Amino acid sequence: MQIFSSIILQCILILTLSVAITEVSLAQKKGSSADDCRLDEAKRWYENGDLEKVEVIEACASDPKSMSREKRIEALQLLTESYLYRNKIGRANKSFMKLLEVNPLHEVDSLNEANSWDLIYLSRTYSRRPIFSMYFSAGTNFSLVEQLENYGVDNTTDVSPSETYLKDIVLGGNGAIGFELPLIYGFDLALEAKFGYRTYSFGDSLYLSVNQNNPTAGSNSSLQEPAPSVDPKTGKLLYSTLSFTENQLWIDLPLILKYNVTFKNVLPYIYVGGGPNFLLYADLTNMERTNEIENTGGGEKVEFAKPIVLTKHKEELNGITQERPNMRTRINWSLMAGAGVKFRVGRNFLFFDIRYTRMFLNNVEGENRYSNSDLLYRYGHVDNDYRMDNFAVTFGFTKSFYTPRKKREFNPVTIDNQFNKWLEKERKNIKRETDEELKRELNGTIRELEREKPSLIEDVERGRVGAEIIKDKKKELEIIKNQ
Repeated sequence: MQIFSSIILQCILILTLSVAITEVSLAQKKGSSADDCRLDEAKRWYENGDLEKVEVIEACASDPKSMSREKRIEALQLLTESYLYRNKIGRANKSFMKLLEVNPLHEVDSLNEANSWDLIYLSRTYSRRPIFSMYFSAGTNFSLVEQLENYGVDNTTDVSPSETYLKDIVLGGNGAIGFELPLIYGFDLALEAKFGYRTYSFGDSLYLSVNQNNPTAGSNSSLQEPAPSVDPKTGKLLYSTLSFTENQLWIDLPLILKYNVTFKNVLPYIYVGGGPNFLLYADLTNMERTNEIENTGGGEKVEFAKPIVLTKHKEELNGITQERPNMRTRINWSLMAGAGVKFRVGRNFLFFDIRYTRMFLNNVEGENRYSNSDLLYRYGHVDNDYRMDNFAVTFGFTKSFYTPRKKREFNPVTIDNQFNKWLEKERKNIKRETDEELKRELNGTIRELEREKPSLIEDVERGRVGAEIIKDKKKELEIIKNQ
C-alpha cells in the first residue's frame, strides 16, 4: 500500500513539474513573440526617421497569431507609411492589402494629424465593397387578384364587379436565399430563390330574377315565411353566396438589378427585376356555400369537408385511385420593384425590404376548369380567369465576403491598358497628318508621354492624382494640334 502511495505521489509530482515547465515555455514563447514584433520600438524608429528598421516587424505583423487584431492593423499601417516615404509603392500596397485582410472596411482617418497624406490617398484607392454577398430573408405578404374573365354556373353575361370580389386581406409568408455580385457605380446584380406562401379570400353570389314565383317581402305581405332580399347594388334577388380561401405555394427565381446609395453604416437601395415563377401547390380551404331563405325553402349551408387540391395529384374515390389534373398554371412570369435599407453590423448587414411583384399570365388552367366535380356540383363554382399581384415586407441578414482590391479607376493594370490604347491610337492619327513640323512635335510629345507613363501610373496608384489623368493628357495633345 505504501509502495502504491509512493508511486502515485511520484506521478503527481512529475505531472506538476511537466505542467509548470509547459507554462513557462509558453510564457517565454509569448514574450519572445511580443519582443519580435517590437511595435513600440518600431514607432520610435519611424518618428526618428530610421524607416528601414521598421521592416523588422513585417514578419510578425503578417502572422494572425502574433498579436491582437487592433495591434496588427496598427503595425501594418505603420509599415505602409514607412514604405510610402521610401517610395516603395509595391511594398506599401502589399502591406495595406494585408491590413485590409484583417479589416476589409478599414479607412485611414483624414482628420488624424498622425496619418500622412500619402497614406490617406493610398487608402482611398481601395474598394470596401464585398466581392459577393449571400443573404437570407423572411417576412409576410398579401395578394390581390385581378379578374380577367368571369365564369360560373349561372348567367355570366350580366355579372357586375361587385359580384366577384376579394373578401378580406389575408396575410401569407415568404422566405428567400440570394446571392449578390457587385457591379460598378453602386449597382449590384442578384439572383434569388424565393419561397412564397400566397393566399387570398374570395367570394361571389348567385341571383334570381324578381318575379311572381320569387317575390320580395314588399311585393306580397301575406306570405307566412320571410322572403329573400334584393341586393341594393345589383337590384337582383340574392339566392346564394360562396366564400373560400385559396392558398398557393410558389418558388420565384428573379434576376435583380439593385442600386445602392452608400452612407457610412446605412445603405438605402432600390431595385427592379423579373423572372419565372413556379407553382408547387395550391388548394381551396374554408369553402362555404350558403343559400338564402326562400318562400319555397332554402337556407341550406354547404361547408368544406377537406381542402380541395388544385394542383396535379392522385386521389382515391370509391376505392379507385384517380389522377387529378392541374387547375392552376404551373409556370408564370413576373416583374418586381422594391426598395429597402441595409444597416451595417460589422462586415455584414441587417436589412428591411418592401417589394411589389406583378404576375402576367392567367393563373387558371383553362382546359381543366371544369375537371373537379365537387366544385361544380357541391359548391356551384367555376374558376374565373385571374392574375395575381403581391406585396411583401421582408427582414433579412446579408453575409458579405471581401477580397482587398483596387478601385477600377486606380487599378494600375487598367490605367496602363487605357494609356497604351490611347497612345497607339494617337500614333495612327499622327501618320495621317500632312504637316511635317506638326508630326515631329506630336511624335516628340508621344515619346515624352511614354517616358512619363510609369511615374504617372504610380501617382494614380498612390492616389495622388485622379484617374482622369488620361483625359488631361488628351487635352494637352489637342492644344498642340490646334495651335
